[in-house]
Amino acid sequence: MNLKKFLMTFLTLSYANLAFADEVIIGAGGFNVQRSGILQGAIEYRGLEKLWRLKPLIGAIGNTKNGAFVYAGLNVDFPITNNFITSINVAPGFYHKGRGKDLGGAFEIKSQLELWYLLGNKYKIGAAISHMSNAGIYKQNPGLDNVTLQLSVPF
Repeated sequence: MNLKKFLMTFLTLSYANLAFADEVIIGAGGFNVQRSGILQGAIEYRGLEKLWRLKPLIGAIGNTKNGAFVYAGLNVDFPITNNFITSINVAPGFYHKGRGKDLGGAFEIKSQLELWYLLGNKYKIGAAISHMSNAGIYKQNPGLDNVTLQLSVPF
């Protein structure tokens, strides 16, 4: 299956689940911020079900160098005040470099730290920093860092 068919299937299945989602995150920002000029867009679904405080997530990132990353993982929220929340999530997935950075292989892991502000009606606006690497499972493991502005839409 080529990358375009894979991404279209993934996004179609993601949209099918949106009606049952706890929240959908839409984001935009810098991909591989150490190298200027690469922008990214992201969409993520965070599930309703929780195991302890962990919420499942599934998402996709695309960038202006025709790269893509599709992933699934877990998220945990930590309230700071009544209006601020920090979140941590980890998600393994599959990376297609396009014309972007070679990360050593297709299997990569994204770890992310987020800071959210509650707007009301359960909407949130936030910022995230993330790191993607293969955790040393391939010979080459340069990793990359992303910065994203995000909007969380409740369902």
